[in-house]
Amino acid sequence: MTRLVELPLEVHWSHPLRAFDLDDDGDRAFVYETVLREGNTEHVRRFIDVTELARIWDRLFLPPNVEAAWADFFERIKGIRVTRRWPSHPSKPT
Repeated sequence: MTRLVELPLEVHWSHPLRAFDLDDDGDRAFVYETVLREGNTEHVRRFIDVTELARIWDRLFLPPNVEAAWADFFERIKGIRVTRRWPSHPSKPT
């Protein structure tokens, strides 16, 4: 089974290939990283499954601000502690 998604141009503009197979580990990680970095709230709701995000979290490479926001979400809302590659902002308590 193949679950193809096509990322909108405003999310993935840097390459002509915009269709990805969510059943492929590499494609899924790429879609999640791209949507979390470049997408807006509508894109996140459309393309990101929070349970799957938690499952593949350790394979993703996200900018510090995106990682921090999602790590905080998982800890506060879901009660899940996820790995942080980037240190917390020094002005925020840890």
